Amino acid sequence: MSYVFYALALIVAGGIVGGAVSTFGKGSGRLTGLISLVSVAGGAVLMVKAAYAVLFLDYTHVVVLDLGPPLGVLPLEMDGLSALFVCIIGVMGSLTVLYMQGYMVWHLNGDTNKSLAVGRHYMFFNLMIASMVVVVTVRNTIAFLIAWEIMLLCVFFMLLFEHKSARTRTIARDYIAYMHVGVVVLMAGFASASVYCGGVDFKDLAALKFGASGGELPMSVVVYCLLLVGFASMAGVVPFHGWITKTSSSDICLLSGFLINMGIYGTLRVIAEAGTPPRYAGYVVLIFSVIAGVWGVLNSIVQGDLRRIVTYNSVENVGIIGIGVGTGLIGQGNGLPMMAALGFSGAMLHTLNHTLFKGLMSYSVGYFIRSIDTIRSLTTVEGSDIDLMGGLMKRMPTVGLLFLCACMSVLPPFNGFISVAVIFMGLLGVKASTNGVVLSAGGLGIAALALINGLTAIALIKTSGYVLLGQPRSSQAAEATQPPPSMLLPMVVLGVGCLMLGLLPELLIGVIRGALTSLHISDVSAIKETSLFVSSMSMACLLPMFTTAAVLLLRSLAPADQHIVLVHGAESQRPSVSFFVAGSAAMTSVTTYVASVGQEAGRVFPWLWQRSKRAIEAITCLQNTQQNRSLQLLGMRHYMLYLLATLLITLLLLSG
Repeated sequence: MSYVFYALALIVAGGIVGGAVSTFGKGSGRLTGLISLVSVAGGAVLMVKAAYAVLFLDYTHVVVLDLGPPLGVLPLEMDGLSALFVCIIGVMGSLTVLYMQGYMVWHLNGDTNKSLAVGRHYMFFNLMIASMVVVVTVRNTIAFLIAWEIMLLCVFFMLLFEHKSARTRTIARDYIAYMHVGVVVLMAGFASASVYCGGVDFKDLAALKFGASGGELPMSVVVYCLLLVGFASMAGVVPFHGWITKTSSSDICLLSGFLINMGIYGTLRVIAEAGTPPRYAGYVVLIFSVIAGVWGVLNSIVQGDLRRIVTYNSVENVGIIGIGVGTGLIGQGNGLPMMAALGFSGAMLHTLNHTLFKGLMSYSVGYFIRSIDTIRSLTTVEGSDIDLMGGLMKRMPTVGLLFLCACMSVLPPFNGFISVAVIFMGLLGVKASTNGVVLSAGGLGIAALALINGLTAIALIKTSGYVLLGQPRSSQAAEATQPPPSMLLPMVVLGVGCLMLGLLPELLIGVIRGALTSLHISDVSAIKETSLFVSSMSMACLLPMFTTAAVLLLRSLAPADQHIVLVHGAESQRPSVSFFVAGSAAMTSVTTYVASVGQEAGRVFPWLWQRSKRAIEAITCLQNTQQNRSLQLLGMRHYMLYLLATLLITLLLLSG
């Protein structure tokens, strides 16, 4: 734990020195940025080292500081849950301050008079990172609230970077107002807890009594609800999402991921320390999370401002995380350890994954807006910056590819797919219960999760198409260039991280085990099964790659004289590729060839041939049915229905 103490000292010292250099010296903003980068990166290394010892070596770190009255003895403790968030804060803090090196140079634009504002911006960023580390390691609720308030004020002063703009001042004012509504609720919750539980430590929340048959004591319910509502307001759960969406700005896009994580941490910490939750808590959390997810994704579809699309996407992902938390609470309250382990594991994994792809998306959006120089044009007038973009993939292919990776993060082979799949499997755990309410909750969660991910794909495909494809819709977009290395490197790191954690999710098994232990998930078999499931997900992420390779292989098996040509549909239909047409010569010849190869292989593996034969016969039947139709009337919808039917029949036969 001494590593964390040294990290805090280094980060705070770096912020103070940088602020002093910009205030009393005549150095440029680049010098203060460099000081901030070195201090935050050095602190991150120390924090990750301490977190590694906790997560993988089963160390327990506790540092007790005697600060005198009124705080008295202040313990800083790192368990598995704290270690997860310390790693997130350290890594994302380092990448963000590196990204800011290039971002702030653009704001300076050669104006040395802004060096003071830039230096203060870096100083408050360092203090924000340090206060977040204290928030996730301190156990005294009074010190927790002090660190929480410092964190919020640091973000407030960072939002006032361009304080001469009326819109910037309005955004900062609305943000601080929204945040302090949550602070008041948290203060009421902790004050009630100190009276009812008899202490000002998080561990005293274990005194909250919740009856196994639903006969909870009223005061316990009041304390529990106040704390969850206070942290939900920071996490951005509907209807407490206004601070994210109504104060949309470039700085909020960059910093909202940090703040959302603090709300999620607070929620998980209350759940961990309170022990067995009220039986109805999981249902309430699940319902509000479903509303948040659906509300966020529906709004992201209709937005025309790129920053609002990103912020509503955050609301949607908070809903997915909440569905995982609700699943874990339902499992805990109903004696379903496997469901609880998968639910909480999925929630924590999606917190990590959302931090990565949300950071990548925010960095990309920041540079897109910077490249078309719409910051100044939109500071006084609301507008749709996405209409000024277009064709950016040609102008900046690296950033465009990375932004596309962020948009596809909920699909395999990227990391978001892993955590969503874990939550989905947790919801399927309701089949082990005979309680109708539990089964209904599981069905609601499964349906909502499928709807949210489907609509997310629509929203992000639309966004990436508008931004990256087509022709430039403004002179700035036509002249956009690649970002400087200080902005590009963090994006590359996050892009690689999203792909690597999607292909190798077993790297996170140690993190899962440590965090589940902090949440009092003590069922060894449940933790082991969860770890095995996460490890096996890497094969599912490779499925799209194998599918693509299989399609290319099938196409190569077609006769040389069967070229891929476009089939022109009716006037209202788009042309499509004839190779995938049911009954086309190319597809028929490939099916025949595969059947002959399968028959030869069947002599060695008879059981495999019997299953494959049934699938091939079903596909051939579908093709023969289509041969009598005119290809001129066959559009893309028919192709997709045909392919879907073929896939479903194949899966059903092979699984039978």
